[in-house]
Amino acid sequence: MSCEKEEQSFKSGLLMPMNTGNTWTYKHSHITNDVLTLDTSTIKVGEKITIDGYTCYAMESVNSFNAKYLIGNDEYGNFVHFGAFSDVDTLITPLIVYKMNAKIGDEWESPITIMYASTGDFKIIRIPSKCISEDTLILTPKGKFHCKAFERYNVTFNVIYRDYVSVNIGRVKSETFEDDKLFLIEELLEYHLNK
Repeated sequence: MSCEKEEQSFKSGLLMPMNTGNTWTYKHSHITNDVLTLDTSTIKVGEKITIDGYTCYAMESVNSFNAKYLIGNDEYGNFVHFGAFSDVDTLITPLIVYKMNAKIGDEWESPITIMYASTGDFKIIRIPSKCISEDTLILTPKGKFHCKAFERYNVTFNVIYRDYVSVNIGRVKSETFEDDKLFLIEELLEYHLNK
């Protein structure tokens, strides 16, 4: 890893760089009943589209009803979830997931989009989010990254999502807690960003 990545300024850039073909591969460590299970997954940015006046990217995925989740960045470098569409439903509600210039303690509402498997209909749940660190060093299998840290709290299920995001790289680590117990860790293994 170069010093340039490690000393990158948070004053410019994007929290999640968006371009068709960008990929992030994560190692998942699931902890259930004190048993550790390992897995991997890859997130891939799909085609650039304009829907309801918003230009964003459809995430490539295999979902029923040809469902696509829509993501992108706004003019301030914030990472935005725009909504989702499928063969049977379209739901466009742009909400900020990660704020580029957030300071420790800043709070806002971010989205979780649910698709009902039986109908293909979408629902967005707004959950409290906050910045918990402006610069923390995170070690992943891919290397060390200076990150902003964000925490989202799903009150309904008593689940906390803690995400570590490196400017111009993306999300490098996530921790998920249920009933205050850590049960999932996602760590960056590889990434590819198209220019």
